[in-house]
Amino acid sequence: MVLIGITPSQNAETGRITISQSFLDAVRRTGALPVLLPLYAGDPALWDAMLACVDGLLLSGGGDIDPRLFGEEMHPKSGLPSPLRDEEEFYLCRRAVEMDMPVLGVCRGVQVLNCALGGTIFQDIPSQVPSALPHRRNDDEKGRVHEVDVTPGTLLHQITGLSRFGVNSLHHQSLKGIAPGLWVNAVSTDGIIEGAEMPGKNFVLGTQWHPEILSPDHPEAQAIFDAFIHTADKYLNRGKSAMKIIGLTPATDDKTGRIIINQDYLDAVRRANALPVLLPLYGDDPELWDEMLAHIDGLLITGGADVGPDTYGEEKLPLCGETAPLRDQQEFYLCKKALEMDLPILAICRGHQVLNCALGGTLYQDIEAQFGPELKHPRYEVPKDQVHEIALEKDSLIHQITGLDTIKVNSRHHQAVKTVGRGLKVTAHAPDGLIEGVELPGKKFAVGVQWHPESLSDYAPDAQALFDAFVKACGGNE
Repeated sequence: MVLIGITPSQNAETGRITISQSFLDAVRRTGALPVLLPLYAGDPALWDAMLACVDGLLLSGGGDIDPRLFGEEMHPKSGLPSPLRDEEEFYLCRRAVEMDMPVLGVCRGVQVLNCALGGTIFQDIPSQVPSALPHRRNDDEKGRVHEVDVTPGTLLHQITGLSRFGVNSLHHQSLKGIAPGLWVNAVSTDGIIEGAEMPGKNFVLGTQWHPEILSPDHPEAQAIFDAFIHTADKYLNRGKSAMKIIGLTPATDDKTGRIIINQDYLDAVRRANALPVLLPLYGDDPELWDEMLAHIDGLLITGGADVGPDTYGEEKLPLCGETAPLRDQQEFYLCKKALEMDLPILAICRGHQVLNCALGGTLYQDIEAQFGPELKHPRYEVPKDQVHEIALEKDSLIHQITGLDTIKVNSRHHQAVKTVGRGLKVTAHAPDGLIEGVELPGKKFAVGVQWHPESLSDYAPDAQALFDAFVKACGGNE
């Protein structure tokens, strides 16, 4: 299956990495596997490893580009840039073009494509092109709010078979000076450049509109993704990543529908000299789930919503929190299949509970109500503080990894393991007796922890040691 690497946004307030589900869906409809790439500045080795493990690069939408990168001062209407994202995407774009890897740029992505190759952009269409149509139509993101004229003889014209069609419009910036080697392939009726491509390459194409949002209902929008994936399927220069690839399961933002992950997870994996990629979230798609496992060297099941009590044969109690049935379905499958394959697994907080329940265990749906209030475990207000100790079993893998009998941990959970899953060995207890760690003997690495070592790993050696040992079990750390 073709693997498409998608660049994400970063939430300025939370630091979380996010992507709109629409991008993933448009790629998935073609039969390809979309994965979300991490964001890191000043890390060419990691960027090269990203490109070595994918068949195509999708530069997604998002915030404004730093105008200093195309030789201008910041306009008053220009948004705050993300230097981290700019640096990575410019490198990935240039390198992918050099490699003749298929590249699709959407909205911000077409601007990155143009600026990375030497072009410029209007920093604010309304103030710099007063005669232009309203292009930031966030009020109607699925509507075709204006038309574009497609340049005859271009790849875009060949893909869509149309000379004019309607598009959505969610941008206040657009291409101005076209980079050397790029051709304009679409213009809106007010003269604003709406697309560009690079002749002579397998597939280098950008659109200012958002075809991923239109693709479920408009064939010409999905056709762009189909052509991109078709070319990626024929991409023959794919190498082998110099780093081990760790697949991380995501959470979802109920308000926006975006998939998200805390940067701490990515950082802890990166410190262990591995490449973290965020897996998409899809229910009832075993073919896709198998492909995910086939492309990674280790599986990291992350924290998040409560595990559904139906997965372990109980009715949901009033104190059980919001659940994620789609995520339960995918993670239970991935966990069980990874164990069958003996693919290393590190399971954190919710992930620790998934590992237990996937093997037939059960949970306390609310610790205070069902176990006891002796120790306060949901300490969400201090996510990076070590708030209590845990005792490690001396014959356990985690004891071997850390070399310690006790460690201090953070605590961000109101549920916990009650009955232990088949074959699992308890490896850690809190002072109140609550189970804080499990492992599955006989496997390369199948470890679950109830705390969040990723949030401690930048200052607590025992926390980072867990990620180092996980990546080593995946064949990494060289």
